[in-house]
Amino acid sequence: MKYTPVSMKKVISAAAILLTVALLSAFALADVSDLMKDAQAAVVTANTRVYKSASTSSASIRVAKGTQVNLLAVKGSWALVENGGVYAYMNASQVSAASAPDYSELMKNAQAAVITANTRVYKSASTSSASIRVAKGTQVNLLAVKGSWALVENGGVYAYVKASQVSAASAPDYSELMKNAQAAVITADTRVYKSASASSASLRVAKGTQVNLLAVRGSWALVENGGVYAYMKASEVTVADDAPSAPETEPDYSSLLPSAKPAVMTADAKVYKTADTSSDSRTLAKGTSVNLLAVNGDWALIERSGSYGFTAAGSVALAPAATPAPTPTPVPDDYLHSDKYSNEQKCYLFLTREMKLNTAAACGILANLRRESNFNPTSGSSYYGIVQWGGGRKSNLISFCSQNGYSYSSLEGQLHFLAYELKQNSSVLEYLQSVPDSAKGAYDAAYHFCYYYERPANKAASSASRGELARDTYYPKYA
Repeated sequence: MKYTPVSMKKVISAAAILLTVALLSAFALADVSDLMKDAQAAVVTANTRVYKSASTSSASIRVAKGTQVNLLAVKGSWALVENGGVYAYMNASQVSAASAPDYSELMKNAQAAVITANTRVYKSASTSSASIRVAKGTQVNLLAVKGSWALVENGGVYAYVKASQVSAASAPDYSELMKNAQAAVITADTRVYKSASASSASLRVAKGTQVNLLAVRGSWALVENGGVYAYMKASEVTVADDAPSAPETEPDYSSLLPSAKPAVMTADAKVYKTADTSSDSRTLAKGTSVNLLAVNGDWALIERSGSYGFTAAGSVALAPAATPAPTPTPVPDDYLHSDKYSNEQKCYLFLTREMKLNTAAACGILANLRRESNFNPTSGSSYYGIVQWGGGRKSNLISFCSQNGYSYSSLEGQLHFLAYELKQNSSVLEYLQSVPDSAKGAYDAAYHFCYYYERPANKAASSASRGELARDTYYPKYA
């Protein structure tokens, strides 16, 4: 993805130094520097010649197909191009703007960072490329570092800066503010933001969500929930003493679940929050599988994916008795080396058998491995493997596998190192070991693993997305 100019100077003989920055009236260009600000990365599409002026009778040299240039302007059949500080004219049909690089994969693991000096950022990893000034303290996302250059992003714009002039941002320490935090409640369906700016990363939160209120400044409030800090509009949060009455606690029907019977919806029907058609409702389609907990008169109490509700008793019926499934084939002890299982299945078996995690916790980790590497142990380079270890963590992976007789590029070695890392990070492991074996438990496990172990860019949004994947895809699949 990195743009590396191919210098035309290397092919200019001493007699051809006539190709200088002189510009002729064919383009009526007074100052090339203005054009360079909006120049496009481009590539020469055929073996051809470039000329000193917009005339085939002017001095020229040969350039090869594939030569990378900056395209400054096109007029009629001529294009003005630049390479390595040398300007020339060529046939416009033989040069094409290069496709914009795709940095979406790098953005997944970008780090919040800050510019440490008043400096310039460049279009490519070259001080001769187009540039703009940026101030010390500018916040950016750091995507990659190679040699003396760093690739950064801000507001959807990508640029290169000297690596010595950008530093990963330290996470703010709110511990002092937490000492005097006030219990509060969000008073409207709204969004919370990564910083005190509506243009920063955000996620939705529901009215009635309970938070800790740390500080208010101007129109912004800093709040905390479950170890996550965020900013929101101060007008949409109030301390608990002044808050509207909290919603009534929903009834707990979990004690009825052990005796629930498999059932199926026999028609499209509404399911109500209470046994009252004026209460909140949603519709379940005919054929939807549910658990039937109880029937009382015209009402049936049902459960689906951890949600309870009431529906017309005539709209639900016990499911036909299932044909007994054949006895499953025992999983071989050497499943990690068996061709019968996909990498996803091997990961699930390792997490539940070797690490003794329940299905919900295992599915939470599976959702993260899917988003990080698609279960491919050789995925990536600077960030590598099933969880995309980088920097010192990648070095630790290699060292661990070498000391324990594994190949660091193998799924087996990486799963054992994952288990080792989680044991070192006991708080994450203890949380995973404590989640209930339910769809919600799978969501919570994926969210916590992403936020406190993976720690990608836009942690809150990524954690929520992976939580949904664990709850809606992997838990139904493995539960």
